[in-house]
Amino acid sequence: MKRAIKILCGKRACIIALAIVSAMALAMPSAVRAQAAPTPPEPVVAIHVSELTQALETMPAVSPTPTGPGTTGYEWWYTSWHYFVAYESLKEALRSDGTSFVEVSDAAIASGDLLHPDGSPRYPIVISLAAEAVGDDEVGPLRDYVAAGGFLFVGSSALTRNPGGTTRGDFALADEMGLNIVNSLFQNWYLNRRFTKVADHRLVAHIPSGTLTWRMPRTAEEIPVGITPDHSVHGYHEVFQVYASGGTTVIANGDSGPLLATRQYGDGHFIYHGAIQPLIGHGGRDPSMYAYLIYRNAIEWAFESADLPVIKLSPWRYAHDAAFIVRHDFENDAASIRAIEGSALFEDALGVKGDYYFCTGTLREQMTDQSAVVASIRSAVTNHGATIGSHNGGLQN
Repeated sequence: MKRAIKILCGKRACIIALAIVSAMALAMPSAVRAQAAPTPPEPVVAIHVSELTQALETMPAVSPTPTGPGTTGYEWWYTSWHYFVAYESLKEALRSDGTSFVEVSDAAIASGDLLHPDGSPRYPIVISLAAEAVGDDEVGPLRDYVAAGGFLFVGSSALTRNPGGTTRGDFALADEMGLNIVNSLFQNWYLNRRFTKVADHRLVAHIPSGTLTWRMPRTAEEIPVGITPDHSVHGYHEVFQVYASGGTTVIANGDSGPLLATRQYGDGHFIYHGAIQPLIGHGGRDPSMYAYLIYRNAIEWAFESADLPVIKLSPWRYAHDAAFIVRHDFENDAASIRAIEGSALFEDALGVKGDYYFCTGTLREQMTDQSAVVASIRSAVTNHGATIGSHNGGLQN
């Protein structure tokens, strides 16, 4: 048709040719027109919030779901994390960097809401973290969404149980994902503390090569660095154990097999990450930002594949473009505690007000020049805008 239009390029002939082309387009079946110009995805991240998985938290456990000490007594038998932590932590991370998102429920997935009426993906990416319970009526729509070009990011034990809590024995989309669970659902967790990048992939472009110590909390109640007198550093966290089949790219391994993997399916991609709670860190040694960048890279990959920009709302509501906070942790270092006023003076000259934290028990119990040091600290606060905080609740370290 393009060649015909070029040949007929007299003014009147051109108008006639365009009219013919328009009439032919209108005469096409709707499916053909949709294929020629699919509806673009909405430029938002879709987060799967599973009402069926949430129901497991109040559903009394039935064998083979574990019961007894160390369990909740319900179908969501883990005492380490509530289900909502997985998706709420992701939502909070996206809010923090201004990325727009929507929630999609099990009912919405089952009703076909992941696709536009023309069969194209409604969202560039759907992220489903630890959403264990899914209905049979969701499996086909999820498969069709990926085949049509969508990205489905599956976390840990997602898609492994039926709505009543019974195990599926494997992922509902095991063949399509190219991943299988190693043991039965209820004994398939292992304690991991390492991240080994085994493939150069855009999802892990920010992570150094080799085997890294990957310290993440095991439970929501875990105290980082322990409590006095035992200050051992935490590290082990729970990961779902899987093995990969042909065609699946394993990107990173944990201590017992694939930790991060991807596979193309149709026009889309599956991405898998095995940690039950992949984003929240409890201390300075936890690689929370490195972990989040895996998700950020996945989002950018999906949006790029859909030819969409990642539209972001600025989380910063103030007149300036950035903020700078200086925090000094002096703990039980007497020399540093004595130097607070000098440090605050230096920072004040540069327009900076610093926060100072130290073990006040060290000042109270161990420093013989206590009165002079207290007067110096008061001067730092009064004259130089310093903020003083107690590190370790008034005790010595």
